[in-house]
Formats: sequence, structure tokens, C-alpha cells
Amino acid sequence: KSASTYQKYEVTRKHLENFIRHKYNLSDIALQEINLMFITDFEVYLKTICKCNSNTTAKFMQFFKRIVLIARNNGIVIGDPFANYKAKVKEVVREFLSEAEIEQMMNKEFVSERLELVRDIFVFSCFTGLAYIDVKQLTLDNISLGIDGDKWIFKNRQKTDTASKIPLLPTAKDIIDKYADYPVCKNEKRLLPILSNKKMNAYLKEIAYVCGI
Repeated sequence: KSASTYQKYEVTRKHLENFIRHKYNLSDIALQEINLMFITDFEVYLKTICKCNSNTTAKFMQFFKRIVLIARNNGIVIGDPFANYKAKVKEVVREFLSEAEIEQMMNKEFVSERLELVRDIFVFSCFTGLAYIDVKQLTLDNISLGIDGDKWIFKNRQKTDTASKIPLLPTAKDIIDKYADYPVCKNEKRLLPILSNKKMNAYLKEIAYVCGI
């Protein structure tokens, strides 16, 4: 598992620990005591006390279920207490930027260097199709000549571990060239000086506001 997935398991465990203390006034219970009532009560606790929305709650329940299934597969739990439980997930319609909005963002001049950097990284993602974590991991070693003689990105995706071969389009190449002399890029052979995911998301909201998107 990746570090981010491990962190989600840790948060789930903490919620479960707090729920057991809140509901039963205990620090722990035996795995064999988990039944449908316990599961549904935990779901209600997440939605009410923790104020998690339906989809966040469903994610926590999914991580909890995986641990219980591991216990069952190892003979610690008999049967599947989740057999009659179904998580309630609400479909989320994700908005996407139009070509005009991307052009507007690309042509915007920012007085702040950090906003310009985050904008450039986002545009780089748009022109490569790479997720944040994949862009963060890119180094000069990921760039090679493709069958057409032009530069391509060769990388295994973090989430799926599948190989990706992506042509390096002029816009993406210009962004790499722009930051080639940054200390972190020169010293660590990184393609781009990536900020943390939390900061990236926060600054992207600011960029959208400044651009009127």
C-alpha cells in the first residue's frame, strides 16, 4: 500500500477506537463481537458525531470491511458480518474545465510566483494526463526518445502500477524547461518543483477565483 492509503487506514482505526469508547465505554473489543448492529452503529456514528458525508463514511466503512475480511480469511472471524450491509454512496458529478477556461488560466499573468508555479504544474497535468503523485515522482530518467524520435514520458503509474507512455507535447516541454534551473530540479533531477498536495489544492482554488472560473 502507498503511504496515503496507510494514512486512511490509520484514520479509520482512530475513528473506530473513538466509536468503541463512545458507544461501549471500552478501549477495545474482540473481533468476534463485530456484528451487523455494530457495523450500522459505527456508520451512524461517522455521519452524526464525526459529521462525515455519505461518501466519506462509505470509504471508512470500506477500509473497516477490508480488515474484517482479512480476519475472516485468517480464521479469526467466522462468517462475514458485512454480508447484509451495503454502503450508501451518492454519485458525484465532477465538473471539468473547458478548453477556453484552460486557455484563460494559461494566459493569466500572476504577481505571485507560487500561484504561477501551481498553475504551470496543473497545466502540465492537463497536457500529460498524469495525476499529482505521478507528476511529483517524475525525474529526468522518465524522459526518453519515443519511436517517432520525439521526447516521451515513460512511467509506471503510482496507483495502478501500469506502464504509461506519454508524448511530451510542446506546452508540457516548455514548462519543464522553465523550471530546469530550480535548485530542487537540478540537485534531485526532478522535472518540476512540486509543492505538497494540500498546498496545491488550496492554491488552485485561489487561481480559479483570480481567473474567474
